[in-house]
Amino acid sequence: MIATPVSTKILAEADEQAQQILDEAEKQVQQIQDQGQKDLDALDKQIQADSDQDAQQEQHRILAAARQAITAELLQAKHQVLDEVFTTAKRTLTDMPPDEYRQFLVDLLKQAVSTGNETVVAAEGEKHLDQQLLDQANKQSDKTASLQLSQDKIPGSGGFLLAAGKINTKVTWEVLLTQARRELEPELAKMLFPASSEAPE
Repeated sequence: MIATPVSTKILAEADEQAQQILDEAEKQVQQIQDQGQKDLDALDKQIQADSDQDAQQEQHRILAAARQAITAELLQAKHQVLDEVFTTAKRTLTDMPPDEYRQFLVDLLKQAVSTGNETVVAAEGEKHLDQQLLDQANKQSDKTASLQLSQDKIPGSGGFLLAAGKINTKVTWEVLLTQARRELEPELAKMLFPASSEAPE
């Protein structure tokens, strides 16, 4: 599996665009919280003013349901924001300038190589991975490498798979972003939603 620094780099590439998403999300979340609190306060006042016990019990039930609905809405907002951040990260990867993108692929190859004799299978959406790039990775590798490009393809919008006998290492953008999300989501959730202690499930 590719190390955390690569996952962090992926997100760092999308930092500016992601920050715009986060700023807008903070406003939306605050609006949800403010409106929710107003609704809860209004219900609470109504309960306090009503002297009928049965009516109070019903209103308490409504109040509890309202709290649950607001919590669910906030949770959905968190998921949507995090989805947008990682979608932006993926788009930023594919929109890199060609030279920068190719060097990024070389860096990933160097990091993922185990024996140096692997066959490289490009993702279906990968347009920059060719034998010339593999030769560049071979030269830059700390190991004696002779990576060869397969004519086969694997599913994915970008990246590759390294095949060495029965050992396969998949380094597609989907795999890297899934890994990055698993590693960074709790930290991002705390950063985006400091008022809430729970991370999105």
